[in-house]
Amino acid sequence: MIENKEVILTEIKGLEYLINLKSLILSRNHILEIKGLQSLKKLTHLFLDHNQITEIKELENLINSKSLYHINLQDNRLSKSTVQLTRREYPDLIQL
Repeated sequence: MIENKEVILTEIKGLEYLINLKSLILSRNHILEIKGLQSLKKLTHLFLDHNQITEIKELENLINSKSLYHINLQDNRLSKSTVQLTRREYPDLIQL
């Protein structure tokens, strides 16, 4: 598990070699976009709440890997249509 508590992040980077990572907590940062997570095939929990994310299309590969159980994207800058579509497609997976 990796949890960020002391540094304010603006981007996700440097995680490509952590292929066995299961839980990633990057809540309460200034992250603008989701990228750099495609190699984390064993990720089960992803917390990106309270950031400034506007799109979630980069999550599709992780979602489709079937290992991800929970994603928290509360309090981001997601459009209303993105939130509605995501809730419809993944009702038990994503917390918005």
